[in-house]
Amino acid sequence: MEERIPLKFFISKNSVVNEETFLGKSTHSPIVIDHEPLNSHPVIPFIPWCLHFDQDIMVALQGNDGWGMIEVSKIYLPNGEVVWFTLDSRLDGLQYIGLPSHISEIAKQMLSAFSRATYDASLKVSENYIKGKKVVEVDYSRLNPTNNQRDPIKFCIKIGAKKNHNASFYIKDNPPFFRNGNAMNHSQNSALAILDLTSVNLTNNIIFSDPKDIEPYSIFGLKVAGLMSQSCSGILSGAWFQSDSTLENEKNEIVHDFELEHHPDKIVLRTKKSFPSYQFVFNKVSHNLQLREISCHQNRPCEISGERKVWNQNIFKMKFNPSLPDLRFGKLPREIKCNMVTEVNGKQGYQCAHITFTSKVDKKIKVSVESLKPKWAMQRVVTNNIDLGLNKATHFSEITAKDL
Repeated sequence: MEERIPLKFFISKNSVVNEETFLGKSTHSPIVIDHEPLNSHPVIPFIPWCLHFDQDIMVALQGNDGWGMIEVSKIYLPNGEVVWFTLDSRLDGLQYIGLPSHISEIAKQMLSAFSRATYDASLKVSENYIKGKKVVEVDYSRLNPTNNQRDPIKFCIKIGAKKNHNASFYIKDNPPFFRNGNAMNHSQNSALAILDLTSVNLTNNIIFSDPKDIEPYSIFGLKVAGLMSQSCSGILSGAWFQSDSTLENEKNEIVHDFELEHHPDKIVLRTKKSFPSYQFVFNKVSHNLQLREISCHQNRPCEISGERKVWNQNIFKMKFNPSLPDLRFGKLPREIKCNMVTEVNGKQGYQCAHITFTSKVDKKIKVSVESLKPKWAMQRVVTNNIDLGLNKATHFSEITAKDL
């Protein structure tokens, strides 16, 4: 029998740092360059990511065949479409994303922002309300990376639920006391991940019909299984290609289209037609554009007074002080360090880090992000090497797992 998931992975926190104390008084970067830049548009320092999971069916496993966890996730798109996908985790942290046989273009665009491969898992999910419980049945074909075969997975999970005035059913939000969730070792070489656990409802009422010998992980007789909602954010690894108007992944798929918004004292670089959406706020300092903050918003359908609306939720915000140096010039005169803090869903101080910029060769800049808190963020060191060309930037981002 292989090792089970370490108990320490289930330990969460609240805020780990006071944002104002850590960042200090707001200042501009001391590096101001006065010659012509290579790029007319701003160059971003790394590739941020975020996604709010409206529902996440989570089942921790005993370690059978090297699998550590099953997640089946549900995302509401702004047009009301529901996207389901699986996120199966090996004990070594590798994750595999399984999809339904048919998926929309906007859902494909959303998933293209992940630095992980997807596959057709023939995923089918049904939700029903039966005798005061939400009953979710899941059926899919899981890819087994050890032999490239498919293993059938079929289970049913039940959670107490209520009906609302329009006869649909809902599960009451149950936010845990400690919401700053442990990222475990999941995709530890693919992303720096910061989590906000917005709701957790555990249950012992889960039955696997295929294979029947799967047994969920238990702590003190309670199965670690249930329905969650969570917001995830952070920084991605991989090769990325930034132009004036787009960001492409290593498959040359357009992940984001950019547009600029000009103000007297700042420039805002926004993504358009992307889900979720991002914005980068650059302060104007002389002829330089210095990055002050990055934020991500996710349009989520909701119901207000019986009327369907779209709520533009601010998922995460990264703040920098001093503001980050302008990277468009292709070389910095010296090494510089800046502070960064991350807030998720308006909760400040979930993560703090030092960012170091070095530039020893013309048209090449190295960006290093080393987290100071929490511990699970400290274990993932980000290194992004940026090659600058005329009105383009190529990002080679790596996440190095570090034992503490």
